[in-house]
Amino acid sequence: MLNELTRLTYLSFYIWEAGIGDFEVEVYEAAEGALNRAVEQAEQSGIWQLLPSDCQAIERMLAAYDEQIAATSAKTYLQAAIRLDRVLARSDPVSPLARKGNADRSDVRAEEQSCANDATSLEE
Repeated sequence: MLNELTRLTYLSFYIWEAGIGDFEVEVYEAAEGALNRAVEQAEQSGIWQLLPSDCQAIERMLAAYDEQIAATSAKTYLQAAIRLDRVLARSDPVSPLARKGNADRSDVRAEEQSCANDATSLEE
């Protein structure tokens, strides 16, 4: 379940970078932090669960994702999914949030164009 929540966090983040959603990047940073703490706890205790104090961060991210799904096009969704798949296919995947640094949404246009080409070929 933590893997799926991580995928949704990053997928939603990529959709947000495409301009869908009126919320701040902190939604994703808080969700990623919550998931990282859950993994750290599991490595120590063997118990795979979110800390109760972190549930709100995940709930906010899921609410943001739900809002995005209601507003995004299939093309934008596919572009985000392709970007996520590319990150996960790397031998040493790095969090999209860590790679982002202090950049803003406009810094991802070249990567989006590449994904748009891939998404278009999927539609054909």
